[in-house]
Amino acid sequence: MTLWHASVVGWPSMYSAPAGKDHISDWLTDRAQKGFTIKSYDLEPLAIKVTDKVAVVHYRVKYSWRDKEGKETLARSRLTHTWIKTRDGWQIIGGRSAPVDAQGR
Repeated sequence: MTLWHASVVGWPSMYSAPAGKDHISDWLTDRAQKGFTIKSYDLEPLAIKVTDKVAVVHYRVKYSWRDKEGKETLARSRLTHTWIKTRDGWQIIGGRSAPVDAQGR
């Protein structure tokens, strides 16, 4: 939660609308309550642009979920995060994700 700025607005791919910090991670909590855990993840940086106190970062993430029976499911997403430099360090102020298809798009 410390990575997210107090004013963050993000739009995870599984949400129908953007969410603020108070609900940005509800999807993770929901999956955890259903017995899922993240087994592993791999970030693939694609592009970054830093201008003064703002950075925009684009990357792909591949992650593996494990359900309560031990079955693993692989998922992939594209992400864009906008970071802002604060007196406490860099924090995410905005973001968006989308699923990656079989061709990597």
